[in-house]
Amino acid sequence: MKRISLRFLLLLVFYITIPGLQPVFSIPPVQLTSFKQDTTEVNNLLEKAKTHFNSEPDKAITLGLKARDLALKIKFRKGEAYALKNIGIAYYIRGDYDQTLNYWQQSLKTFRSINDELGEANLLSNIGSVYFNQANELKALEYNLQSLKVSEKINNKLRIATALVNIGAVYYNKPATHDKALKYYLRALPLTKEIKDNSAIGTVNANIGEIYFEQGKDSLALFYFKKSLVAYKGTENMPYALNALGKVYLKRGDYEEAIKNHNQALGLAEKLNGKLDIVQSLLGLANATQKIGDDKQAISFYKKVEPLALEIKSLIELKDTYKGFATSYAQVGDFSNAYIYQSKLTNIKDSLYNIESDKRIAGLQFDFDIQKKQG
Repeated sequence: MKRISLRFLLLLVFYITIPGLQPVFSIPPVQLTSFKQDTTEVNNLLEKAKTHFNSEPDKAITLGLKARDLALKIKFRKGEAYALKNIGIAYYIRGDYDQTLNYWQQSLKTFRSINDELGEANLLSNIGSVYFNQANELKALEYNLQSLKVSEKINNKLRIATALVNIGAVYYNKPATHDKALKYYLRALPLTKEIKDNSAIGTVNANIGEIYFEQGKDSLALFYFKKSLVAYKGTENMPYALNALGKVYLKRGDYEEAIKNHNQALGLAEKLNGKLDIVQSLLGLANATQKIGDDKQAISFYKKVEPLALEIKSLIELKDTYKGFATSYAQVGDFSNAYIYQSKLTNIKDSLYNIESDKRIAGLQFDFDIQKKQG
């Protein structure tokens, strides 16, 4: 990927493996054996890259680039598309969204050139997720609505579920559209169980937990976040679930449990070099230490968050960081810095809650509904 307090991590990048890829164009008989050997090598490189996504994303990028270069050399377009996609996944895990968009846009273009609608639907959702994490909700909704349309056309339940989850996440970000968010999540939940995809199950449960958290139903929020953590076990999404649990404990005043969960999340996020998860973990620790009255320590954590949030353009986390700075500086009597960060907070709020953007988001949904009725 989706966002309250410590932010809503939308998605989670869904991707598929490509076993037994076949040539997508006719090969002269004399070249067929060599071509099959080369395509097998492309597939092997991609499979090897996948094993490094979580532990060594840089190595996954290197292997993905080798696969792309070989696929280009033998004009293996499908292999090229998946190589570009895998490179983007590694950059996404690292939190380098500019490079993620670069490679996923190339992958999307390649999938479209070979009329691969399954790949197209996947990339549209993934690109939408990057825009979501950059707080560009208009673009996030636009790409995910496109993905839903393509996914329903080919009747692929995994892609339909992915698009529904991501659209729900965009609507969740606006209080006025929380009902729409819940509607999309509830449509997605039975699909995720039907396809038995733990990543999707974890995401839907997490997002439902976010809504209950926002509504003040802490027990239900914990219930769904714990389900999410179970589904995410052993994956790169564990830090998100741990941070989600941490913020519920923080709200309940159980600061020991909050700090415990955020520290666990931070340790995992640092191993993965997942910058968004690192930002959210540090922000959670800052908020918790602020609550127990250790404002100097809180400021220290906020100072670690700010440059990372700026680097990955995570505006929503940045907003919470500025709010935390302003509060803690005021508590320690540093009113000059408190004023500076209060001003920054006001400016970033103006960017995040643009009324015209809300209207355009509503318009996109309206247009999509009309298109469905007209076929």
